[in-house]
Amino acid sequence: MAQKPNKEPFRYRFSVGEYLRALLELDGTGSTLGSYDVTIKAMPNKILKFTVKNKTGWESGTRLPFVPYDTSSIEDFLWGKAKNYPSREQKIKYPVTLLPKSILSDKERSDSGPGGDFTQTYIWYEKQP
Repeated sequence: MAQKPNKEPFRYRFSVGEYLRALLELDGTGSTLGSYDVTIKAMPNKILKFTVKNKTGWESGTRLPFVPYDTSSIEDFLWGKAKNYPSREQKIKYPVTLLPKSILSDKERSDSGPGGDFTQTYIWYEKQP
């Protein structure tokens, strides 16, 4: 079940459990959005403005769920572009250090090939009870 955001900016984290729930419930929007940022703003006349912002990209869509640190993708390692190698402290804390964070890296929409990153913004208003 999704966490309830407060009126401050809130980061909703899409976990492995949420992914499985979205898959079982055929929730295409949930699995496409993944993690996202929510802002709730009080408006006049007891109206709340909800804004949800998200970036969809190859890295997020091919992320490996159990890598506990930020490293490069398999694609970056293959092309010699890897930039975030695990630190000495991370190697001690997490002995399996060769795991990449994702299979593919993000791509600009203008890059050649399929896909490319895009952002979604959802805005809606609700009256407070």
